[in-house]
Amino acid sequence: DGTVTDLTGKTSLSLRNGTTIFTDPVRGKVLRFQSTQKSYAVFNKQLLNTDTCTFSCFFYWEQTGAMAWHQLMESYNFKTGSNFFLCPSNGWGGEASVFSDCREYSSYEGVYAKSLPKSKWLHLAFTIENKKTKIYIDGKAAGESYLMCTPAVISGDSLYLGGNPYRSDYYYITARL
Repeated sequence: DGTVTDLTGKTSLSLRNGTTIFTDPVRGKVLRFQSTQKSYAVFNKQLLNTDTCTFSCFFYWEQTGAMAWHQLMESYNFKTGSNFFLCPSNGWGGEASVFSDCREYSSYEGVYAKSLPKSKWLHLAFTIENKKTKIYIDGKAAGESYLMCTPAVISGDSLYLGGNPYRSDYYYITARL
């Protein structure tokens, strides 16, 4: 019915604009996003809201429309416009990146990793522990730095996957998660 609920019933994920539960031959049932449809999913509550947290997923970036700046995950504060996001390829060097854009403090920071291949399953994770942020690709550390504006500072009111309808149409991704 367009909603996925975790086994404990503490959160649910609403699927929007053509986001589907797709049967992948390698991973089984996964979420599939299509940038041309501006598809995304949104949790019913903020899950990344402390200075110690982890985001982890299996990720398959489809070749179609794959460019820089698409967002895989975004914690977004609707009132301030501040956000914290995971980008599989930034526009400066094509690297996977975790970014913090805090409008209240005019701060834009990033943690960078290597470029990610397309059409291949990867395991992506980032961890935050007291502002120290690390990116892992397939279980190996790939980037590390300190971010002054963490999810707790951003104080996001929504956690989006695949895109965010309150920001530019350019950031939607065609991918499986």
